[in-house]
Amino acid sequence: MTVVFDNVKKLAKKYGYSLQKVAEKAGIGTNAIYGWKRYNPSPDSLSKVAKVLHTTPEYLQGVKPTSKDDELTWQDFGMAYGGRIPDDLKDMYDALAEQYVKNHPEVLKDTFDEEDDELDD
Repeated sequence: MTVVFDNVKKLAKKYGYSLQKVAEKAGIGTNAIYGWKRYNPSPDSLSKVAKVLHTTPEYLQGVKPTSKDDELTWQDFGMAYGGRIPDDLKDMYDALAEQYVKNHPEVLKDTFDEEDDELDD
């Protein structure tokens, strides 16, 4: 299952974590991720690692949306009518979010620190 291993390794590097640190934060065996080169991880372990790496188990498994229309973005979640937000409105949301983060970079640090604290519990 080298796809899972490679994706975990890539994201761990992005966040500055060793694979042992990811496993530790996820509450699985410290060398468990290395075993994923040879065998499939359990769904529970995969979900825990995905949470640590701020992604989904599907992403770690290499599952990609088949088309742009199938891809959900953060703006689509919580839509009361169950629909999708028009692309031009999504562009405006992205621009607003980007400007907010530029003006308030501390929110990213606070958000990741809170998530790390939750995972440590």
